[in-house]
Amino acid sequence: MWLHVRGFIGATYELGQCYEHGLGVEQNKERAEYYYSIAAKCGHIHARTRLTLMQPGPYTEELATLAEQRVPFGDTYSAFELYRYYRESHLSKAIRFLKKAAQDRHVSAMICLALHYKLGIGVRKQIAQYAEWMQKAADNGNAYALYELTQGYYMQNESEESCKIHIDLLAKAANNGDCVAQYDMAQGHDIAFNWFGYDYFGDCRYEDFEECLLASAKNGYLPAMCELGEEYRGERYFDKSPKSAKYWIEKAATAGYPKAQFELATMYESGNCVRTNEKLAFRYYKMAADNNYADAQYPTAQYFDEGIPGALEPDRQQYLHYLQKAAENDIHEAQLELSELYEGSDLLERNDELVIKWLKAAADGAFPVPLAQFNLGIEYRDGVHTPADQKKAFKYLKLAADNHCEDAYCNLGAMYRRGAGTQVNYKKALYYFQKATCEFTIAHVGCMLLRGYGVKRDIPKALEHLQKAAKLNEPHALYHLGECYENGWGLECNRRKAINCYRKAVKFDKDYDDAKEALKRLTEK
Repeated sequence: MWLHVRGFIGATYELGQCYEHGLGVEQNKERAEYYYSIAAKCGHIHARTRLTLMQPGPYTEELATLAEQRVPFGDTYSAFELYRYYRESHLSKAIRFLKKAAQDRHVSAMICLALHYKLGIGVRKQIAQYAEWMQKAADNGNAYALYELTQGYYMQNESEESCKIHIDLLAKAANNGDCVAQYDMAQGHDIAFNWFGYDYFGDCRYEDFEECLLASAKNGYLPAMCELGEEYRGERYFDKSPKSAKYWIEKAATAGYPKAQFELATMYESGNCVRTNEKLAFRYYKMAADNNYADAQYPTAQYFDEGIPGALEPDRQQYLHYLQKAAENDIHEAQLELSELYEGSDLLERNDELVIKWLKAAADGAFPVPLAQFNLGIEYRDGVHTPADQKKAFKYLKLAADNHCEDAYCNLGAMYRRGAGTQVNYKKALYYFQKATCEFTIAHVGCMLLRGYGVKRDIPKALEHLQKAAKLNEPHALYHLGECYENGWGLECNRRKAINCYRKAVKFDKDYDDAKEALKRLTEK
């Protein structure tokens, strides 16, 4: 599903198979047809075959009764149609008619029987029988059967011998004009050593990546058209050809392929191979977004949020609509933004549960957003939208820091220093404080050097840090500088300057209790 909403048509086809056969999900014919239809519209010829085979037969109960009388006389058409008629209501009976049709050389029956053996539906699962019947269908010139065999050999056994059989079959399918096989061969040329472990392509007539991709594109496979256009942008293997890049990507986009619509939008937005045109960029982003292309939904939301001068007025409701769609499709930036809106905004009422839900989605996702990890850590530390949990706060701040979130360094250092959610560790606290650059962390480093926490006490160096942060009115630095004036640590004792530092610390942090007590102590003397 993750790949499907990002335009990988092979994944869309696989989703159809999952729903058709109940693999990993509840069997659902309508959902299977939905995904097969999307793949078929993009030129996936085998999805078209699956759609055809899934359609109900033409028989009524009366016609079925008449057809059963013809089967013993070798009527393979009737036998196969009786299989289609009975497969939903009486599977064992349907299988008997299917076997009869397959044995009498009905190619579609051979394919269906092979798949029953592969999946163990209505018969005992037997991969050898699957391969035998699919091979018979392939020998009769069926393109779907030949391609299905290639997948069978690759998926069932990854030995070198099986991989070579897989490639030989794929090459044969490609040579016979199978656009999906041609595309797969292109991928094989692209990542040969990673995919197969060796550079072997059988007797494929297309000698390299470009030839395979071009053959697939010319045969109407939209993913191949789009990828061919991307290559002509000069980003990897091909010499840059702006005209060819625009031609192939625009052709796929016009035919309704959402990934191509997205790629064309990025080209118009950045001026890559075309003149920059924000109106066209927005048009194609929205087109792809409306076709449920996940990566296009967040940019579409941003366009509705900001508008285009003279062309598009900001529309906050449309912004929210596309932002929610992007978040639901696991676009982490959208999830982070949606969590902020649920804190209370002009679009959404405050909802603490949804703030945390979307923050966790962005922080725990496949490609987590460091800022989301940081924000979630602060939520668990302070308990604003969820009960405080110092261990969880430490976990997410540590993740954010490991992902180079600048804001997390200082907060993580403070947790190590206080022992909040973890054991006190002054050395690690100092390490993270030194990685950060804000005035707050400069003050912490100064304090640790002043007290000798996790490091040898160094008052001159501590004063250097504290005075630097105090100039920026950082309350902690002002407080510790006041201590130095009060106690004569590296500075001449000066009660008046100490009071002034404490007073400033309270001014810039009215809840700073230590500074308040120190001010009270000195002013009462």
